Amino acid sequence: SKATAKALQMLMPILDRMWSDLIVTYTGIQTTRGWILNDTQDFVNHATWVRSILQQRGSLLSRMTGMETRDFSDMYPSVPQADLILQLDQMIDATFKHKEDEDGSTALLIPGYKKLDRDPVKWCKPQDDDHEERIGIAINRDDLKQWVRFVIQNTRCELGGEVFHLVHGIPIGANYRL
Repeated sequence: SKATAKALQMLMPILDRMWSDLIVTYTGIQTTRGWILNDTQDFVNHATWVRSILQQRGSLLSRMTGMETRDFSDMYPSVPQADLILQLDQMIDATFKHKEDEDGSTALLIPGYKKLDRDPVKWCKPQDDDHEERIGIAINRDDLKQWVRFVIQNTRCELGGEVFHLVHGIPIGANYRL
């Protein structure tokens, strides 16, 4: 659903920081950005950034050859749903733990359905929830994991005028017509 997608988008900057922290910890290299790409222009900017690093004298990547990209058209439809759910559960747990350690936030405040397109999802703390309830719903990590599991396990696809229950893989892109 759209609310699930917006909630997951809130995790992306934190995951990006966690990834950058791991790179520093294990390589000593400070990155200016992570590997999470949000849109086509982000990909173009990222490719330009990677090319600049490849061309830098003394760069660890300067002697790299045979760099390839892979098409995702076979990846998403072939992901076993049980494995995907397990990985996403772990990602959600790690992200919520990181955010709680960072500033005490343990929930996401999701705007009401009519406000979902214009109001942002934001992190909140349990004690903040009482007065925020009128503008949305606060969900914790377990709620978000249930939402993700529901969306994955109940995805339907239309092909040739027939509707099929997708039991293996996930569709590419987002279609919020539920």
